[in-house]
Amino acid sequence: MKTCFCPFCWQEIEESATRCAQCKADITQAQKRNFEEKLLNALGHKLPDTVEMAVWILGELQSGKAIPPLTALLKRTESYQLKCMILDALDKIGTDVAISAIRETFARETGLVRKKAGKLLEHTNTETNNGHGG
Repeated sequence: MKTCFCPFCWQEIEESATRCAQCKADITQAQKRNFEEKLLNALGHKLPDTVEMAVWILGELQSGKAIPPLTALLKRTESYQLKCMILDALDKIGTDVAISAIRETFARETGLVRKKAGKLLEHTNTETNNGHGG
């Protein structure tokens, strides 16, 4: 029996399933989602590599919709690597709201995560002062 993950609750299900036994979601509805929605949903995946890939792609896409879930994930994860990836994604998104989330992280965190946020803010401030956005 081949298995995959439910795209809604991430429980392992049979590959041929049309409904998740755990959350009762209609698996066929996931196919109707656009790429960005699928990536946003992947932020809750059980496999760290999947989450990290979703964070990176959302940053590359400069997804404004990703800011709230990325910020929430940043607050709840204990993974230094994931926190840094989220900060990089927020920096690439680059909106005022995203930069504000980096500032909040700088104020809240300690150690290496605070240092990473500080470097990103320095970079943002340099670009703003040189008239290149931010």
